[in-house]
Amino acid sequence: VIGYWSNYSGLSVEPPESFYSKPPNASNQQLRSVIWPGERAAKPRGWVFPNNGRQLRIGIPNRVSYKEFVSLAEKSDTVKGFCIDVFTAALNNLPYPLPYKLIPFGNGKENPSYRELVRMVQTG
Repeated sequence: VIGYWSNYSGLSVEPPESFYSKPPNASNQQLRSVIWPGERAAKPRGWVFPNNGRQLRIGIPNRVSYKEFVSLAEKSDTVKGFCIDVFTAALNNLPYPLPYKLIPFGNGKENPSYRELVRMVQTG
């Protein structure tokens, strides 16, 4: 835990419940440092392109319904829809490139099994 937030004490290393019996002071307002993955105190610089050249693979459900959220264009590998627009907008805000590949799942005539999609993602 880096710290706690409450309307009474603001940011603090002490849980808010402990302030009900005593007023906040400067000694308990000192927050701890963030420990990043890898047990490092230094902020990571972000994504580093892997040397193996593997892309982030994203399973796209080729559904019969809710085509406005995500759909696969007929006779094409083009994926479009609201979810794809949000995803690409988020990628455009990253300070580094993120290679990815959209992988359609399902035949478009019946809704795909999400259990099967999760199994395929899990097994690679």
